[in-house]
Amino acid sequence: MCGGEDEASIEDELHLLHRIGFLDDSAPWAARRIEKTGSPSGVYNTYQIPFRSSVRVTAQLPPGTKPNPRFLYILRGTLNLPIRFGSIELPYSARLTLSRLESYTESSLGEFDLCDLSRSGILYQVTIAASSPKLTFLEACLRAYVDGNSDPLVLSSGLEDYFLGTYYLNRGLYYTETAGLTHLDETEGACEFSAHRFHDDDAGSRPNWRRGNRPRRPTHPTSGPTSGKLVRSGEPETNISHCQEGTMPVAAIRSPHNPIITPESDPSILGNINGPSLIKVPDWIENPLGRYYLYFAHHQGKFIRLAYADEVTGPYTVYTRGVLPMDETDFERHIASPDVLIDDEVRVIRMFYHGAGFTGLKHENLNQNTCYAESSDGLSFVCDRICLGPSYMRVWNWNGTWYGFGGGGGREIWHTDNYRKPFARGPILEIDNESYIPKERIHESKKDPDDLTYRMRHAAVDVDASSVTIYYSNVGDHPERIKRARVQMSEDLTAWKADAFEEVLRTETDYEGVNEPNEPSTGGADHEPVHQLRDPYIYNEADQKYLVYSIAGEKGLGIAELT
Repeated sequence: MCGGEDEASIEDELHLLHRIGFLDDSAPWAARRIEKTGSPSGVYNTYQIPFRSSVRVTAQLPPGTKPNPRFLYILRGTLNLPIRFGSIELPYSARLTLSRLESYTESSLGEFDLCDLSRSGILYQVTIAASSPKLTFLEACLRAYVDGNSDPLVLSSGLEDYFLGTYYLNRGLYYTETAGLTHLDETEGACEFSAHRFHDDDAGSRPNWRRGNRPRRPTHPTSGPTSGKLVRSGEPETNISHCQEGTMPVAAIRSPHNPIITPESDPSILGNINGPSLIKVPDWIENPLGRYYLYFAHHQGKFIRLAYADEVTGPYTVYTRGVLPMDETDFERHIASPDVLIDDEVRVIRMFYHGAGFTGLKHENLNQNTCYAESSDGLSFVCDRICLGPSYMRVWNWNGTWYGFGGGGGREIWHTDNYRKPFARGPILEIDNESYIPKERIHESKKDPDDLTYRMRHAAVDVDASSVTIYYSNVGDHPERIKRARVQMSEDLTAWKADAFEEVLRTETDYEGVNEPNEPSTGGADHEPVHQLRDPYIYNEADQKYLVYSIAGEKGLGIAELT
């Protein structure tokens, strides 16, 4: 298990994990990655297994094993080095996971999935151990359905061809850097076969599925997204023991309409764009501008911006006049960062927003702060004149209590029983592997920066029945990118702690700033494009999850579906 995981990424029988299909004394055969070190015992494995903050290895003896056998397992590694898969450098969030098909029996001419995956990733290794009365199962065809295509990529016209071909098979057990045959028993009535193959340097036929292209299930009933297929000929049933693969945890499907908002979308929004909040317009609003309202801001804005669309991924049209002008609030310098919620019970659109230059009473030691406004149509808002808490607060209700989290340098959890009354300051949210940052390591453009313990920028929240997932970016990250970390909620706020973060999205396209210098980010507004993604917002609809985010620093908005 890697740090932050609830379940082990890799759980397997030790011999098969090291490609020993039938307990041969000479196995495993390999020219790299795995080899023997002793006789008869001793196996080494040079896999590079990515992890974040910790790794835990648990070993359990199988039933019937003699008591107290000697057993030694050594795990070695290093920190902060990139992992490459052939010519591809894996993202920090990548994990090696295992798919297994064990104790499975297939009849003649059957077709089945070795693995079926809907997340982005790369196939790393396949191991198959099979037995049958005859070796006719070696005529099986292996196929891959990549990115949901209904037409397969044919990997081999026979099972032995997938593991390099009959030339090697006819010469008995073999091993190369790409594949190896580790066991072959041609005894009539009890035939056995075990082989493995790596795909990391196999660019010609490597089955990989790309982040940004969600697989679609093909139309014919036996195929699935991103799956390997064995189609067999012959009479006997075949027992398949094992297969392996590798995946990445988060797939982001960018909208074809990206960027959905830019300075060129409308002259009224000017050149700085950030702080998105997306809702589906409720049915009780008559004659809406569109099915979706996207609220956003300018870093020094004089009103809250709005765009609308009939599809969640766009295209979006800017509502030029905007909503909530600053002169209808108690702020004198700017307003920004809308956080918009729907209350269907009382038919109200609620907006929490922050500003600078508040003229009323406010919390001690708060420079900028959050206030509340509401609307019956999502366009015209009426403001309260009460300071609720710190700037950039995202607000949610759990078990009758309202919580607010704004990220920032304090990373504090605020709370109240009444969302229209001042929130109380709560404890700092700890995030595993996002610890205290000394000031001398903070890259700040401000001459007199805030007294910051942490340097989270702006956050978003995704709430379920018992947990909240915080999406955020950090000032000083290189590059600044979207991360997320899950918090198990409880009545005791001091017990709230986030698991180790995982990366969600980083700059990959021109409109996101990929051609700008990749360097540590700085605090405050950016009025020129930079190599950064910021200001996440999470929108859920049915079983689909969407991320809205600021691109190239603060030069527009993009949207992506997360799978």
